[in-house]
Amino acid sequence: MNIDALLQQASILQGQGQLAAAESLCRQVLQQQPKNAEALHLLGTLACTVGQLPAAIALIRKAIQQRPRHAPYYFNLSVPLAAVEAFDDAITVLQKCIELAPGDVEAHFNLGSLHLRQQHLSAARVALEQVLTLAPGHLHAMINLGLCLRAQGQLDKAISLFQKVLKIKPDHLLATFNLGLCHIDQRHYSLARDCCLKVLRLDPENQEVRLNLALCDSEEGAFGHALETYQEMIKSTPERANIYNNMANVLSRMGRLSEARASYQKALQLQPEKQQWFSNLLFLESYNVLCEPEEMLAAHRQWEKR
Repeated sequence: MNIDALLQQASILQGQGQLAAAESLCRQVLQQQPKNAEALHLLGTLACTVGQLPAAIALIRKAIQQRPRHAPYYFNLSVPLAAVEAFDDAITVLQKCIELAPGDVEAHFNLGSLHLRQQHLSAARVALEQVLTLAPGHLHAMINLGLCLRAQGQLDKAISLFQKVLKIKPDHLLATFNLGLCHIDQRHYSLARDCCLKVLRLDPENQEVRLNLALCDSEEGAFGHALETYQEMIKSTPERANIYNNMANVLSRMGRLSEARASYQKALQLQPEKQQWFSNLLFLESYNVLCEPEEMLAAHRQWEKR
């Protein structure tokens, strides 16, 4: 069997999930042609599939050395780079892929998604808008662009995108969830509640949406119901620090100040780095007689150190 036939068969075997057989054929090729770019690339993608990420990166880089203007190699190199959290390198190789193949929709999408993950919001927006120029019906790009716009405070535009997704796919869980978050941001709690309840119908075990529902209850003055939700969640997830912080907010508004203080302290015990929660605790202690002046002074000195 000649080299091209071996590589074609290896690719077929990879698609069928016969990874060991595909690897064996690639190595046969490399015994004959140690610098064969396609064999190196295919072997690299096989290594990525089985979680051998450093090997995958090294092999695909060798393939690129042999074929430096072949865009798919750069795309596939970005996958293990992102998996090992080498995000800047992954962004660089995706940019190279797009330079070589400007119409590659998934390269633009992955680039935008990586920028979004890194909170490079302007760059993420540019890349994701380009995806929708090339592929207007790309639902994942709509979602990620909506997330980007929400992070930039452009809530009406984000809402429009999430609603567009839901017109195409009415039961899209992520679009519904994030539409609810936008409504919370705008203090439209009735609309947010509708989204939250829809998410629960689609995903009854979703804990994040239960937090959002409790927040809606709290903001609408249904403190008792919100408190019941938080207490129920603590039974099943007692190490979720944000539940204690949210519950403390509700207890404080109910006038149950000692309980609120204890709940803030529990939240900070679980996640001491949360500055806003520590600020919440200090605010509570400063405006209510919950501790001795010496304790309050010590707490504020701790805040100064932070």
